[in-house]
Amino acid sequence: MSNPWKGIDKPGNDFNVRLISEKHPLSLFWGRDTQGRYLFIYDLDAEFAPERKSILKLSGITLGVAQDGDRAKLVLMLNENANWELFYSLCTDLIRATSSVDDPGSGTKVFLRRLTRWQEFLKRKRPGVLSPEAIKGLIGELLFLEERVVSIFGWETAVASWKGPEDAPQDFAIHETAVEVKCQSGGSQPSVRISSAEQLLPQLSEGYLVVYTISTADCEEKEGFSLRVR
Repeated sequence: MSNPWKGIDKPGNDFNVRLISEKHPLSLFWGRDTQGRYLFIYDLDAEFAPERKSILKLSGITLGVAQDGDRAKLVLMLNENANWELFYSLCTDLIRATSSVDDPGSGTKVFLRRLTRWQEFLKRKRPGVLSPEAIKGLIGELLFLEERVVSIFGWETAVASWKGPEDAPQDFAIHETAVEVKCQSGGSQPSVRISSAEQLLPQLSEGYLVVYTISTADCEEKEGFSLRVR
């Protein structure tokens, strides 16, 4: 893993920056400030910039928004350069997560949503296993993958269409169709929770909501299954 900030000189004022990629749909930069601290900068139209009060707090990283006329900069600053490897992992994840956005507005949403996931990751104690709700959601996605997608498109295309692990707005993107999968318990109310408006507003031509209803089973029941054994 090479350090992308090593080749950037410390400036006398403001920032020194280097564009990450001309092919990326967003204007993203590696940078350093006057104290030599490592920066990751998203340059965007001011109309798409998040409000300062909505900026997240990340352990060891300072986030801020600077506006200059019709442009704005969302800046992530690493507080201790010694932790650059973790910061680099976060930045490269943001680059990858936004690599296929269609417009600056959706780019900002994906950017902030990904930062929220990192915030949750960094602030919580990591459990040894998934929570019951996470297990239920994963089971729903795997059921849909095997029963609906694989049977029509085959495993290679089916796995490539599965966007749930990538934190996409919908769990599956199959050609021009987006599918959001929810899983509820048999004894619960006949409703599912939608965590964001983007889940029901796909950018593809068609969108569907698929709901599975499951119940717990004893280990001896032949029709039962788990994430380990089906």
